[in-house]
Amino acid sequence: MASVNIAKERANVATKAANLAENNDQKMKWTFAKTYAKAAPHEWILREKESVLFQYIAKRIKENGVWEDFAMPGKKPYRVKYWYRGRYKYWVIMNVLNRAKIK
Repeated sequence: MASVNIAKERANVATKAANLAENNDQKMKWTFAKTYAKAAPHEWILREKESVLFQYIAKRIKENGVWEDFAMPGKKPYRVKYWYRGRYKYWVIMNVLNRAKIK
């Protein structure tokens, strides 16, 4: 009986997280990445500032993301897993959630 309640509670938490992330990522205080303004314009949020959004999108990236090459001018490319949603693509690097407008 306890395991059923735990499973239901986890499902409720997951649903709440999904609703929060889906409805609020545009309202979050994203920081523009000034260092990459010309080469790779994007915005970011730290996990500590938006943990629910971070966890939700990180899970989407893990489950549904696509691997693509990324390279800064003059640098060797490396693989990044992106999740596309609406007008943005999202990716995670350590404790940073990033997003960029899709061109």
